[in-house]
Amino acid sequence: MNKGLGGGGYGPVITLGSVFAGVIEKSATGIATLADGFAGVGGDLTIVPSLWAGAFPAGVLAPYAVRVLPNRIWQYLIPVYARHRRGIALLLTCA
Repeated sequence: MNKGLGGGGYGPVITLGSVFAGVIEKSATGIATLADGFAGVGGDLTIVPSLWAGAFPAGVLAPYAVRVLPNRIWQYLIPVYARHRRGIALLLTCA
């Protein structure tokens, strides 16, 4: 469910941790995208097709969105996204 919901893994952890540490939102998103790319390269060969199906479009769309959208939108969007994911995780855990 984590992967299907929003990409999952450590990307959101890296992004939010960087934002809380004072890194600019656009830089935090770029760092997380780059780290996910390197992590995906070292993955198991049996999951490579599914990684490419999700990671390749995200790798193209994420840098474009980071470049186009202003920092003010990211300051709002990242915490809202994190709260939304937390709520879904709590619902799934308690259900």
